[in-house]
Amino acid sequence: MSINTVSGIVALKSPSHAGDSRIADLDELAKFHIAQKPFGVRWVYARALLILHWLTLDVQGGGSSSSSGSGIIGGVNSEKEGDLSRSFNSIISASDPNGYLKSTSFGAELLQLWKSCLILPMSRRVGEID
Repeated sequence: MSINTVSGIVALKSPSHAGDSRIADLDELAKFHIAQKPFGVRWVYARALLILHWLTLDVQGGGSSSSSGSGIIGGVNSEKEGDLSRSFNSIISASDPNGYLKSTSFGAELLQLWKSCLILPMSRRVGEID
């Protein structure tokens, strides 16, 4: 197992997803979602985290290594019995744009990795403050 490859990192972090036949295709898709420049040498790790996030969401929605799930991930928000009506919580909200990533531990780790790669502007003041 190599931790220099997406499949190696997936196998290390989640052995249950290691044999998923979609990893190579998901990696190609992840390359469109994650730019290499901000992550630098951590780009492979970032792609692996995104793939693990997708696979975890898929399993939560009833998917398997050969088919996607129903996509129902959030818990039941409200339910009505007469003329059956059911709504589910959403993992994406206007108040928290990172809710989608925070919905799995792998997504939360990707978000933290992304924040650690940001170079934020800093100001320096020289001399006395009057």
